[in-house]
Amino acid sequence: MGDAAPQAAGGTYRGNVEQALDALDLVYGDEYEFGHDPAEGFWVRRHGAIGWLLTSADPKQLGTFLADDIRARS
Repeated sequence: MGDAAPQAAGGTYRGNVEQALDALDLVYGDEYEFGHDPAEGFWVRRHGAIGWLLTSADPKQLGTFLADDIRARS
């Protein structure tokens, strides 16, 4: 019974990460590729861009960076 709480917490965490990645992909997926690394946090790179990578612990902050990037390139 002692293992149930850590597993549930890990499952909730993974579910939150997947939801955040799905939301970012829905909004920005045509231009960017997304992922998550437990040690580094969320990451994003432009499709086809070499050496362009953003990371953030907060997916909302990453979304703000992307909106700013799109506006700057428009």
